[in-house]
Amino acid sequence: MSNPTEVNIAYWLCMNDICTKHNDIDEKTCKGCQAELARGATALNADIDVIGQCEGIDSNGKPVWNLHEAKRVDIWDARAERATYGYD
Repeated sequence: MSNPTEVNIAYWLCMNDICTKHNDIDEKTCKGCQAELARGATALNADIDVIGQCEGIDSNGKPVWNLHEAKRVDIWDARAERATYGYD
């Protein structure tokens, strides 16, 4: 799996839900509202599980991500317990 280095996760994004300010990657607080910043994939959605950790910056100035492996789910376990099926 390749590490995501797209510009949309290279920015530090403000976690304040009334602020959409994009900040410089080395900033610790938002320039717009002074809120604490979260980096990259963690900041894309504060309500989802963290999908990876930034391990640092590569020689091109882009973040290098260590992504967590996707959770594997058995298709039979994912089905509803009390599903009713009709057969002809």
